[in-house]
Amino acid sequence: MLDRRAFIPAITEARSIAFDYGGTLVHSTPAPPPCLIAEICAQEVNSTLPRDFGTRLARGMERAAEIYRTGSGDKSLVRVVAEAAGPNTMSTLQISACLARAWDTQSAERLLPGVAGALGALSSAGFRLVLASNTRRSAEARGEALERLGIAPLFSDIVVSSAVGSAKPELAFFDAVQQAALAAPTVFVGDSFRRDVLGALRAGMAAIWVAPTSKPQLRRCIGISDGVARLPEMLGVAT
Repeated sequence: MLDRRAFIPAITEARSIAFDYGGTLVHSTPAPPPCLIAEICAQEVNSTLPRDFGTRLARGMERAAEIYRTGSGDKSLVRVVAEAAGPNTMSTLQISACLARAWDTQSAERLLPGVAGALGALSSAGFRLVLASNTRRSAEARGEALERLGIAPLFSDIVVSSAVGSAKPELAFFDAVQQAALAAPTVFVGDSFRRDVLGALRAGMAAIWVAPTSKPQLRRCIGISDGVARLPEMLGVAT
């Protein structure tokens, strides 16, 4: 049995938990390639797409990815597709449907071991669970993914960088997370030390690093080696 007194008070006193998505709750899945998205969009509205749609889409996705990598902002994939297709060519609903098909074709996301049981135990214990993800997909698309995984009812809110207009580790993203947590004491759980842990710490939150080692510890952070499945025990919640 773990001694909860050994854990940092900022973590054990949390009443809300914000979770990163890929690499924390699910196995990471790469974004669909431009050629796949272009093919599916062409099936939807072939006659109205510009001839160089595929090329424009690839360039737009490359620029959006660079913006994301440098931390200078975030641009939704829906917007990238819309700009490549041109004005009044595809509606947001059409683009979202095409992107959903592309993601489904790319790979089926799978929960990491023990995640469903841990989230269920934490939710039943009264913790407010928030999904907080850097993604060019919409909050609705993320919600649909949670539905497919069978864990959507456990989450009270979803925060995505494409809607916030900034991405982890930027302060504006964590401000949005804190609003979604209803200003309750919050611990952020993620697998990226720079984006998830350092970003949360700079925003004044506690953080738990889903890391390959349990050794790294900071004033408000404790690394865990065996993933989200260990959280209920760390927080004194029966499973």
